[in-house]
Amino acid sequence: MLISAIRPIPDAAFSFVQAHEGCRLTAYLDSAGVPTVGYGHAGVAVHLGQTITQDQADDYLRQDLATAAQRLESAVGEACVTELTANQYAALLSFVFNVGIDPKWRICQLLKAQKFDQIPAELMRFVNAGGKKLQGLVNRRADEVKLWSTDEPGSVPVDPSSAYSRTVDTPPTASAAASNPLLKTWHYVLGLGSMGASVAAENAPKVKGVIDRTSDAIAPYAGHSAVVQGISDHLALVAACMAALTVGAMVISHQKAKTS
Repeated sequence: MLISAIRPIPDAAFSFVQAHEGCRLTAYLDSAGVPTVGYGHAGVAVHLGQTITQDQADDYLRQDLATAAQRLESAVGEACVTELTANQYAALLSFVFNVGIDPKWRICQLLKAQKFDQIPAELMRFVNAGGKKLQGLVNRRADEVKLWSTDEPGSVPVDPSSAYSRTVDTPPTASAAASNPLLKTWHYVLGLGSMGASVAAENAPKVKGVIDRTSDAIAPYAGHSAVVQGISDHLALVAACMAALTVGAMVISHQKAKTS
């Protein structure tokens, strides 16, 4: 283990960055015109024509990974960093080493909320540079996701064939649905249908009232935001379902009254 001020830096981080950066012992200008040497190391002490040994390159990488660790902790907090597995930590150190980190980024918000199941998809968004998607970045993010997912906490060490996974129920993890308020509302609507006509008749108008008030509140902003418009459209769909449940419950109640 390489030691940093925060927590031990996994050997996996060191070897991963080594493999993806490549090492040049003579300083050169990178694509941004910055003097660089070793495993992508830059700084005021680096200048063109400079040569270093392999041991110096390794030391520079240790320093840069320690800096990445400090930036990561500053962006997401010590509580998050301590909850990461060694492989998750290594994957994030590679990410920060490669692209940096900003506390305002969504990936930081997800990390602070410890919604770790959503991190792989978020990592794969960082594949653009200079206004273009770069295959090298796609490959690196994919490898970071693979490293992140190695020894996933709570998973059973089984490698099932596709023949097996296609024939059994494979729903998403509960946290994926629970983190989406629209999915939660939709599941509630579906739940009303299974609760029976009388319960649906009692609850549907209440939920519809909440939906109507929310829709009215965001309506003035729908034309200015695709996200708000999408929410508005989903709410309209849910409201229509609630109305259908209410009508259905009324019809069933009417039929029961006629037969009694």
